[in-house]
Amino acid sequence: MNASNPYIGPRSFTRKERAFFFGREREARDLLSLVISERLVLFYAQSGAGKTSLINTCLVPGLEENNRAALPVGRVSGGLPAGVEAVDNIFAFSLMLQLDQGSTAPAELAHLRLSSFLRNLVSADGRTYRYEPLADEAQSQSDSGDAPVCVLIVDQFEEILTAHPGRWQDRAAFFRQLNQAMQDDPKLSVLLALREDYVAALEPYAPLMADRMRARFYMERMGRKAALAAISKPATQTQQGRPFAPGAAELLVDNLSLIRTSRSKEARPGEHIEPVQLQVVCYQLWEKTAQAAEITAEQVAGAGDIDHALADFYELALADALRTVKVSELELRHWFDHQLITPAGTRGTVFQGDESTAGMDNRAVRLLEDRFLLRAESRSGAAWYELVHDRFVGPILQANRAWMDKQGPLLRDAQIWRDSNRTDRSVLYTGEKLAKVLAEVGDIALLEPVVTQFLEHSKGRQAYLDERAAANRRVRIWFWVAVTVAVATVLSSLLALRATYRAKEALTQLKQAVSQLNQAESLQTGMALNAKAEAAESKGSKLYAHLYSPFMH
Repeated sequence: MNASNPYIGPRSFTRKERAFFFGREREARDLLSLVISERLVLFYAQSGAGKTSLINTCLVPGLEENNRAALPVGRVSGGLPAGVEAVDNIFAFSLMLQLDQGSTAPAELAHLRLSSFLRNLVSADGRTYRYEPLADEAQSQSDSGDAPVCVLIVDQFEEILTAHPGRWQDRAAFFRQLNQAMQDDPKLSVLLALREDYVAALEPYAPLMADRMRARFYMERMGRKAALAAISKPATQTQQGRPFAPGAAELLVDNLSLIRTSRSKEARPGEHIEPVQLQVVCYQLWEKTAQAAEITAEQVAGAGDIDHALADFYELALADALRTVKVSELELRHWFDHQLITPAGTRGTVFQGDESTAGMDNRAVRLLEDRFLLRAESRSGAAWYELVHDRFVGPILQANRAWMDKQGPLLRDAQIWRDSNRTDRSVLYTGEKLAKVLAEVGDIALLEPVVTQFLEHSKGRQAYLDERAAANRRVRIWFWVAVTVAVATVLSSLLALRATYRAKEALTQLKQAVSQLNQAESLQTGMALNAKAEAAESKGSKLYAHLYSPFMH
């Protein structure tokens, strides 16, 4: 990366880079005058308009030139550091943690009120401040008469509404603490800088401040004239000046301002330019034209697509990190998607430990910081990292999706499985598909960590399915054995019943035959007796006739 590049890319300007900050001279002058004349100023503009850059390069130096002491720029967002389990007010605690640049233990600030903290914030050089509670409070108050007007600047103040939604009760308490601090110290002034789309949401808290936040300054979007200055003037400020050729800077302004209306599909130059887009495109142009004496119209033709420019910037930073540090590209992209970008699509903040930052090697994190993709904030001696700008969220997500689409199905499926918190078993490989993949990849330990885990879980799933199939086969075998036995038993019972029935039927028939036989024998006997009787009767008749025939004549 060229250290002489006068364009900063997607991040905010620092105080050291004020020589390259152009196009906002009028706004800088007007804001400074308002902050000097008012004790509380609400400074707002759209996201990416350059509020932080204006504060760093113009407002803070201007305050010091007018005998004002500017405290370190602070914010009200941040998590609880190690060793701190509970705080009275999360927003006041986060602000104090950033303002204190000494070695104060965070736990000492957990239950401190903002007024007490600011009263005991000291500095030896007017730049670095530290919290030193004084043993003699009266001495602290007597010395305050010689102190200059002190300006507390809170940047990205919309975080009072977006950070820590579970601590919403602390919002009103923070405004009360801020108002009390201003009442306790008549020489304390405050600047609250925020995005314009959150100004209305602050109205319910206005009555909690003495002046109801009436002093407000709105910075309009960057116009074409300001953009032309921001493009052309920095190019002449380096030792190896590389100016834009006639008409080249104007062409870039046109490209950067292109808009499409509902009545026409053709893009036309518009009225405003995004400063972030301007800086990214100019930064890349400067890098690509390192050997040129000037930047020509041909070299700027086609520039101006902010999403592509930011995505390219992200890809270049990742490529540099992957060449330098041995990390997984999938893990690095996943870190951006899930650590630096929240589920709501906003920037996340991660704490830097001794060796890693939210699971990522600190060497890679520092390299990405050097590439201006990340920025660090010091909070009570600890470092917290976030993306340099909100405008990066969409392009990074799109770039990571595009990269994933180019990968093989194995990597995509492994990512889907991990994104489901490793609970979606439907994407795990089984059967022939698993066997084929295992045969193709060889040693799975050499793959991306998430792919290795995915395949190990797939193997475990297959083992479970095999065991369940074997158990099912055993159950089926025992089932059919039982069915066979049951059927045989039933058949035996039926045969036995049938045999019994037939035996009973045969017995009945036998009885009937015997009865009939008996009847037949009785009949024959009767008939024989009857015949004998008839014979006897005939014989008797003949005897009678013989005996009585003489008398009959």
